[in-house]
Amino acid sequence: MVTSQYGFVLMSLLVIFKLYLTSMNLRCVAAGIPLVIDADGLYLISQQPSLVAGGGNKVLLTPNPVEFKRLRDAVLPPEATPAPGDCTRGEASTSAEQGNAPLPGVKPGFSGDEAAELRAVSAALGAAVLRKGKYDAIVESEAGDGAKALLVVEGEPGSPRRSGGMGDLLAGTAIVFLTWAHRMSPPVEGGDNAKASAGHDALAEAPPALWAAWAACVVVKRSAAAAFAKHGRSTTAPDVLAEVGPEVGELFPLESNK
Repeated sequence: MVTSQYGFVLMSLLVIFKLYLTSMNLRCVAAGIPLVIDADGLYLISQQPSLVAGGGNKVLLTPNPVEFKRLRDAVLPPEATPAPGDCTRGEASTSAEQGNAPLPGVKPGFSGDEAAELRAVSAALGAAVLRKGKYDAIVESEAGDGAKALLVVEGEPGSPRRSGGMGDLLAGTAIVFLTWAHRMSPPVEGGDNAKASAGHDALAEAPPALWAAWAACVVVKRSAAAAFAKHGRSTTAPDVLAEVGPEVGELFPLESNK
C-alpha cells in the first residue's frame, strides 16, 4: 500500500514537472528569451518537438550522443540519415564559404554523414544544437531558414576524468554566453562586446548561438583541464566550477586586466 502511494506521488510529480517544462519552453520561445535545454528537457523535446519550433538561434539544445539519437529518431525518418558515430574530422566547406568567419581554435565544419545529420536535426527542430562528445559539434539555426553554419571544437582536450555534473556546467555556461551574445548583437564599436571579444575578431562576425556555444565548450573544457591538473582522479564538478571564472577572464579579458 505504501509503495503504491509513493508511486502515485512520484508519477504526479513527474506530470507536474513535465507541465512546468512545457509551459516554460513555450513562454521562452514565444517571448524570444534565450533558452538552453539539457537532460530531461531534451527527453521532453523528443516527445514534443513543436515546443522549440520557431526558437531559432535563441534556443540551444545540448545533447550527448544518446540524447541526440533520441532527438534524431523523433524528427527524422529512419531512412533519412545513417546512425551517428563518434564526431569525426575531415574535409568540409569552411564557415567562411558559408558566409561566416571561422572562429579561433575551431575547425570549421566536419565532413560526412554526421554533418548532414546534425544540420537536418537542427533544421527539423528549428533550433541550434550543440552535440557533446570528444569533439563538440555546433550547428546554428534560424527559424524558417533551416540549419546553417556548423563548427567542431577541437584542440581542447579537457579532462580525462568525466565526473557527474559536467553537463550541467556546460548548460549553465552556455545560457550565460547565449544571453550575453544576443544582448550584444549586433556588435557596437567601442561597446562592452568589442572589449570582451578583443583578440577574437571572428567572434563578432559569428551568429550569436554559434559563438556562445563555442565559448561555453572552450571554457568548460579548459576549466576541466585546469581542475584535473590540480586534483587528478579525484576531480569533481565543483572543482571544475572553481576554474570557470579564471578561464572566462583568460578568454575574454576585461580592459582593466590587460
